[in-house]
Amino acid sequence: RLEMDAGLPDKLLTAIFRYNIEQWEPEITHEGDKLTIKQGGNKDKWGVPSGSVKNRWELEFSPQLVLTMDIRAGAGDGELDFTGLKVSELDVDIGAGDFDLRFDEPNAVPMDHMTLDTGASRIEVIGIGNAGPEEARIQGGVGDMALDLTGAWTRSSDITIRAGAGTIRLTLPSDVGVEVETKGGLTNVEAYGLRQMGGTYTNDAFGNTEIELHVNITTGIGNVRLTEEGARE
Repeated sequence: RLEMDAGLPDKLLTAIFRYNIEQWEPEITHEGDKLTIKQGGNKDKWGVPSGSVKNRWELEFSPQLVLTMDIRAGAGDGELDFTGLKVSELDVDIGAGDFDLRFDEPNAVPMDHMTLDTGASRIEVIGIGNAGPEEARIQGGVGDMALDLTGAWTRSSDITIRAGAGTIRLTLPSDVGVEVETKGGLTNVEAYGLRQMGGTYTNDAFGNTEIELHVNITTGIGNVRLTEEGARE
């Protein structure tokens, strides 16, 4: 399990590791402005031990420093709380599991891009508007993705979502213009609080605000639910 949030201002990293497989002892290196934390041992020999297994990481990062974050997790679950952190770039790669990501406050620095790649996972991201990426690329294999695009957007954004099979649920803001284009094979689209023209959905604010979100969704098999905040389903 991976847990992450903001910590003490004067400490780059505060960490607690709980594990009971000796080979999994975390390795931490710090070279220049790059901090690397990874599970120890040979990745090809990690395997999945039988019996009671413990592998829990609790990480806290300084809210004073501007961070470029690259997070890679195999199988497991986690809660990644970026509230209060200054994140300029974010790349998250998750194999399989159950993960929640959240941005409960506006990012104090501009975020250039956000990349989220998941395999067979359930993932929920809350407050993407508070993160404020100029560009976001989200890709899922099989599973359930809940993406909350509300928050304090300060500029327009291009958001691309790709998924193989499963369910995509988007919560869309009402105070900035939103245009969603959907493409897919055997995909059912439900929309609430939006206007539809073919495979394109827009909210009432689209074309009337300086800030606009352009969302492109491509899916294989599954369901897409688009809900403007405050709309009745």
